[in-house]
Amino acid sequence: MTPSPNDNLPIPPPRRNRSSSIPSDDIPSVTLVSSRTLATSNAIMQENSYKNEQFPSTWTLDSHDDFNKGNRAPDAMSRTSTTASEDSIPARPAVLPQVGGTIIIAFTYLGFGTFLGFTGATLIQMTDPNSDDLYLNPTQAALFTSLNYLGMAFGCTCSGGLQVRLGQRVTLLTVIPLSMAAWLTMAFVPVDAIWLIQIARIVQGIVVGVIYVTSSNYVVEVAHSDYRGRLGGTLAITRQVGIMFVYLLSLTNLSWREIALLCGCVSNIPPFLGLLFLPNSPRWLASRGCLEEAHKALTFYRGSDYDSQSELTKISEQLSSTGKGSKLIDQMKMMKDSRVLRCFLFMAFFVFTRQFLGNTVVVSNMSSIFHAADVKIDKYLSTVVSGAIRVSGTFVYLCISDHVGRRPALISSLAMCFPCLLSLGGFFFMKAHGMDVHYLDWLPLTAVGIFNFFISIAVPVINILPGELMPTSVRSLTTALLCTITCGASFLSNFTFKHFHELLHVWFWVYGCVCVLLATVAYFNIPETRGRVLEEVSTEFGEQFDTICGRRKGKDDSISDRA
Repeated sequence: MTPSPNDNLPIPPPRRNRSSSIPSDDIPSVTLVSSRTLATSNAIMQENSYKNEQFPSTWTLDSHDDFNKGNRAPDAMSRTSTTASEDSIPARPAVLPQVGGTIIIAFTYLGFGTFLGFTGATLIQMTDPNSDDLYLNPTQAALFTSLNYLGMAFGCTCSGGLQVRLGQRVTLLTVIPLSMAAWLTMAFVPVDAIWLIQIARIVQGIVVGVIYVTSSNYVVEVAHSDYRGRLGGTLAITRQVGIMFVYLLSLTNLSWREIALLCGCVSNIPPFLGLLFLPNSPRWLASRGCLEEAHKALTFYRGSDYDSQSELTKISEQLSSTGKGSKLIDQMKMMKDSRVLRCFLFMAFFVFTRQFLGNTVVVSNMSSIFHAADVKIDKYLSTVVSGAIRVSGTFVYLCISDHVGRRPALISSLAMCFPCLLSLGGFFFMKAHGMDVHYLDWLPLTAVGIFNFFISIAVPVINILPGELMPTSVRSLTTALLCTITCGASFLSNFTFKHFHELLHVWFWVYGCVCVLLATVAYFNIPETRGRVLEEVSTEFGEQFDTICGRRKGKDDSISDRA
């Protein structure tokens, strides 16, 4: 019968030169100590030596608790390394492996940006009736620019099952060749094969939908809490660089086919080759029960000097309490849990409402807004300047995210967007009612520029929050569903804006009010995630809603008692 360590158990003397007690080289030797009040480092070392001889496995289990029908999840707070001493200073995680891995993943978001910016840069060539090349009539052009949202929504939905079954890394390796094939199809499509280029656009949308969810999840799961904000923001800035890259190509003499070929090679070949050398996500591996491989992956990204086992312990603890979610059906069942469901519904509201901040509308209708304002500016130059401002805003987020924090960055940037949208609405209101606005010609350009800068700080925060706040056991499924909701809301916001474009001032005022609404909601309901382990953040997020619901239940009970 396995003895349980406790404070009253005498500590036997250490036994040396026992090769059978040496654990595998893949995972450092660790021991769980039920008491947290051991007096000296020598006592800990002696007990560890005894336990290693009695239990030569990776974990020493305490029989007092219950886990997996008798086994107990490792307790990170009571785990002590056999080679560590009380006075040793914990090594900080390595930075370069995390940066290198993020750069490789960021190239997939470069493809995301080129996909979004391609129509804005090439549609004029493709809709030129005097061109000898492929020609799109207005209906075909409308389909070419809108089918991507349907493809993205489908791709986001599919990404959940792919991530659960294959993991983020293998999922990306699977879809990147499809993206390359779609770009090549667009580059070499026959002149009369309009249907083929539309299918290629749909396939691109599906791939981008998968990349949108999967790449973000991978970076969130492999990044250390000290650097997660900056590394996650790298994806956002790379997407903006991808958009600007296509806009810059439009200033050259390249045809739309050459631009498509160049975009495909730049955005697909480097990430595919780089992913071959990266490990799978440690949290995905842990959910599959592959703890040794998960430890190797953490060591790859944290360095051999860092105590990766402590982080792996916290991952295992949450998986043991919520379930591993190694299958899609398991994650779907876990969604029925009241705490997970409340968190998901809150995030669904948040990501749906964020599409009515005006970000998508301003990007998609930049030239139309300037034209409606009678601003004399070159359309290509305005798109490049707008792209540069958005890149600069995302770069600022990259610099401040892990110093200022997510909540302050989100709330302050949304607060700054409000007066910009309010002033734009006032400008178009005055113009629609025949007032003289020639002395305010500077206002649209200034307001749109400031709005682009601050919304580029807010959007990366919103994009990373679902991955940080949802539990590890259901992250793949919930983030996929949330991204599907985002794509649907993006389609709805663009459709309503274009359908009622004569009410510009009303829409800008609505977007301004949404900025205030989300800033208020974030202030009262979003916990700070900077520098914290994912499992701690998601647990606090769920407990917060339990407290709210508990208060409401208490009020309802008191009212019923009075009645």
